[in-house]
Amino acid sequence: MKADYQTAKAGVLEKYGPKLDQMQITVGEKSLVFGTLTLADFFVAEESYYIEAMFPEKFASWPFLKRVRNSFNSLPEIAAYYKSSKGFKGEFVPPMAALKIPIPPEFK
Repeated sequence: MKADYQTAKAGVLEKYGPKLDQMQITVGEKSLVFGTLTLADFFVAEESYYIEAMFPEKFASWPFLKRVRNSFNSLPEIAAYYKSSKGFKGEFVPPMAALKIPIPPEFK
């Protein structure tokens, strides 16, 4: 039986919302998760797109997500990668997924 998307989505927010609240406190005003580039920044930068698409009404509650994503995407090496022919230009999720994430301008 296929789960109802909206019902499943509510469960995700219930589980991960408090974790994102805690990360907001931990990251604070830093432009990168730990203040310097780490693997965590790669993860947060990508996950922020999913969170924004799934929970647009809650996304502003966690400003660190957008700040880390913007800082990460502004790094010269990352920006150059996205502009290169090797840079990712497609959808983040398979076409059959219930979640649709618009392709960000920096990926086009």
